[in-house]
Amino acid sequence: MMDDEVGSLVEKLKPQFVTKWLKTVCDVRFDVMVMCLLPKPMEFARVGGYWDKSCSTVTQLKEGLNRILCLIPYNVISQSVWECIMPEWLEAIRTEVPDNQLKEFREVLSKMFDIELCPLPFSMEEMFGFISCRFTGYPSSVQEQALLWLHVLSELDIMVPLQLLIGMFSDGVNSVKELANQRKSRVSELAGNLAARRMELQDDGITMGFEHSLSKDIISIINNVFQAPWGGSHTCQKEEKAIECNLCQSSILCYQLACELLERLAPKEESRLVEPTDSLEDSLLSSRPEFIIGPEGEEEENPANKHEENPGNRPEPMEHAAIKNDTERKFCYQQLPVTLRLIYTIFQEMAKFEEPDILFNMLNCLKILCLHGECLYIARKDHPQFLAYIQDHMLIASLWRVVKSEFSQLSSLAVPLLLHALSLPHGADIFWTIINGNFNSKDWKMRFEAVEKVAVICRFLDIHSVTKNHLLKYSLAHAFCCFLTAVEDVNPAVATRAGLLLDTIKRPALQGLCLCLDFQFDTVVKDRPTILSKLLLLHFLKQDIPALSWEFFVNRFETLSLEAQLHLDCNKEFPFPTTITAVRTNVANLSDAALWKIKRARFARNRQKSVRSLRDSVKGPAESKRALSLPETLTSKIR
Repeated sequence: MMDDEVGSLVEKLKPQFVTKWLKTVCDVRFDVMVMCLLPKPMEFARVGGYWDKSCSTVTQLKEGLNRILCLIPYNVISQSVWECIMPEWLEAIRTEVPDNQLKEFREVLSKMFDIELCPLPFSMEEMFGFISCRFTGYPSSVQEQALLWLHVLSELDIMVPLQLLIGMFSDGVNSVKELANQRKSRVSELAGNLAARRMELQDDGITMGFEHSLSKDIISIINNVFQAPWGGSHTCQKEEKAIECNLCQSSILCYQLACELLERLAPKEESRLVEPTDSLEDSLLSSRPEFIIGPEGEEEENPANKHEENPGNRPEPMEHAAIKNDTERKFCYQQLPVTLRLIYTIFQEMAKFEEPDILFNMLNCLKILCLHGECLYIARKDHPQFLAYIQDHMLIASLWRVVKSEFSQLSSLAVPLLLHALSLPHGADIFWTIINGNFNSKDWKMRFEAVEKVAVICRFLDIHSVTKNHLLKYSLAHAFCCFLTAVEDVNPAVATRAGLLLDTIKRPALQGLCLCLDFQFDTVVKDRPTILSKLLLLHFLKQDIPALSWEFFVNRFETLSLEAQLHLDCNKEFPFPTTITAVRTNVANLSDAALWKIKRARFARNRQKSVRSLRDSVKGPAESKRALSLPETLTSKIR
């Protein structure tokens, strides 16, 4: 209508006559009203306007939407009319409009779907109701169509409320959980892509974090998608690595979208890898309970296996005792936070895949959850039973499995996660058992793989963090000693591989590992002969690394001197010009370093039985090592 006096008069007549008449038509002949508003009506309804001129399909669709937009202010478009016509319009736009012309519909659709001003005479939920209703009780093909409509809206930067979108996806995932078909994976991919796109449109630089209610809903949806059966089977062959089957491609995309969503929810900065501590007792004197899975997803402590005097020589238990009815030590999967449930699900799925691209995205999700969101760090206090179970049965074993030199991209993610796990309760003991089992195996192939894994771990070490945590130094000293022992393995393949891989470890990493051996020397008296022999071996193999430097001997003699002085305080038989008793009288003048050395010497002198010794682990079975210069029985007596 022209913007003049005549147009103004006609505009005043519309509410009195035209609007009333249209509402009457809608009540009496609802089908005719709907037919006239469809993008492709019957021939009898194609009258006037753009139907009377020759124009393209895109132009017809734009003119038709503009006509509907003009009717909205007069309350002619009721909810029932809206729900009938909009599915047809979005489907027509999706199928008829080329991608390069889709942006021409942004203006008109943005006005129609304005969630803030909402020009329609009903609520926002009702405005998107024709889409959300298709996610409940409909097959996956219908849900896929609804997701494609949402995709069209997202491409036009039309924002669907995030809470409403999450509700749609949650209903959709729950309804297709029982459907094992290829189309369901397509639905999951579209849902994840739309959620990521929606969060990108709303990105205001503020991170919600994992404790936000919307974040929990999104993580719950991700977890449900991962748990749902994908359907189909692998058709790719290991010999044809360049050809991926549909299941592999869908899995890669699904985990990649999950990773993008988690990145938007989690803090941007990665948390500190380890927590420094000055207490040797708190770090090293911790016991590890055994856990087994209980009924209905519950876990329980198995007290049958206790630490012996030399836990390092105790093999990993293969069978656990029967479950006892101890409710204080049980936990239920359904009662865990959504973040821990997602971690549990990812580790379950990780065992099913070998494809490096899928594993890479899985590890990325775990990195965001554990290192950015600190989920496992928080679980050590809030859910210690779950942490103990996942450490023992999934976490460390799964990360150890994927550490390979062939796929360095996996190792770059797995090693920081592994170090984080070792710094948590139970991690160091479990890792110790894995190292023992692999390096002392009678199967040379296991020792061959273990050498590679330890070398790869050493390449990706964060030395600055490692040297601040006693548990990490303690664990890496054991692993590196076993690695150096493999240089003298009876099998030439293992020995050669260990020697070659030693050259691939960078100098800073080797220096940090030497510090770990120094720490073990100072804290575990029983290991000193073994550590000296391995440092001597490293000194000859890597002469550019001063493993046995003058500084090393000065520090070690200082440690021995402090221990002797502590011994003097007890039996008064060994004369020293300056005793610890005399030092205590002037303790205010002692530096923090001096106090730390005294604490460490006292700890070593106490010879705690619960601290593992690496001597027996490194010694291993006689058949896996080269012949010694003395008979085995005689060398055992000498030791």
